[in-house]
Amino acid sequence: MTLITYKPRTNFVNEIDNWFDSLWDFNYLESDENKLQPRFDISQDKTSYFITADLPGINKKDLEISLSDEMIKISGERASNENCDDEFSRYNNIQYGSFEKSFYIPDNANIDKINAKMENGVLILEIKKAKKISKNIKKISIK
Repeated sequence: MTLITYKPRTNFVNEIDNWFDSLWDFNYLESDENKLQPRFDISQDKTSYFITADLPGINKKDLEISLSDEMIKISGERASNENCDDEFSRYNNIQYGSFEKSFYIPDNANIDKINAKMENGVLILEIKKAKKISKNIKKISIK
């Protein structure tokens, strides 16, 4: 007969304990969850690529869009509400602060034809596709 020693699943128990502890953790303002993390969508049609950013409460003047090294960078900031006194606040879930997000631009994108518009807190970047992709194709012979 072989004896097997009993090893309780301490990792599972610790995970449950951590989950219950997190229910009563009111230091959520110090966590990464409350940093500004806008949502982005990327799509395309036959003629263009689209980057859509959900940026409620951010003004156009607080956004910057730059292009460098085949990357497009979107950055901005949402200032905190000055009328809110943390001493009397009960629950703060709106994200404030600065953000920065970069995207690679596809090879067939025409970087000279990028349009940006902001409407109702939604930023839409349209990057036109180039008509021809300049790829040098070379055949390699097998020896």
